[in-house]
Amino acid sequence: CKNSGLISGKSDIGGICGITNYKGGELTSISRGQNNGSVFASYARVGGIVGIAESNIEECINYGSITLKGEKAWYGVAGIAGCVASSAVDLRVERCVNHGKVNMYIASFNDYSYRTQQIAGIVANAGMFKNSGKTAYITDCYNTGDISVFGNACVQIPCGIVNWGRNYVIKNCYNVGEFYNESANSARGIVISYDADYKHDVINCYWLTPSMAAYGNANTNDGATPKSAEEFKNLADSLGENYKNDTKNVNNGYPILSWQ
Repeated sequence: CKNSGLISGKSDIGGICGITNYKGGELTSISRGQNNGSVFASYARVGGIVGIAESNIEECINYGSITLKGEKAWYGVAGIAGCVASSAVDLRVERCVNHGKVNMYIASFNDYSYRTQQIAGIVANAGMFKNSGKTAYITDCYNTGDISVFGNACVQIPCGIVNWGRNYVIKNCYNVGEFYNESANSARGIVISYDADYKHDVINCYWLTPSMAAYGNANTNDGATPKSAEEFKNLADSLGENYKNDTKNVNNGYPILSWQ
């Protein structure tokens, strides 16, 4: 599927799908979706491909500008999926790319905002349900789009791949997008926060430096290695078999996925 038009609404807005659900024992997938249009939500959960997903997402790409703008922001804005969540099945976001700008504009702030204002290049909220034993796997994905926070969302920190999660694995991902944070000079190369009582693994990921980001993985660089622009151009082998060198310079020399 491909979208090139403007899409806007209040909540659960995506360039290809608004919401996907797991029902009747059948796990669906969004595969080879491409969004070129701008996508806008005024309240909650917006992504270049899907607003909120209880399905797999594979080999999807976003070029459009993705924006969450309103009085409050609930559970995220990102280049691929605003939110990925399930209590019933493991979910996978694999071999996906975001090239579009991701923006959050927030007019007000409250004590709960830091838990709900989430912005990232690939998945804003990877919050699998508590005690479900299910995991969100974000693997072989990369972001080149700029990620910006405006207004009073000063406690929220833009992130390259995932903003917040519970029971997740982020593996073989990278970010070269630039960050902007109007109220706080802070960002994270890969991911910022997680539920410490659950799995929160970051494995073989990389982020571009110099950057506003102080670290790649919360307040460490565990599994999230900073690299210069020149070093990035030689990272395809390190990222794994699903990547290849950008020999035709379609991605400014940075590694691309094998299906591209």
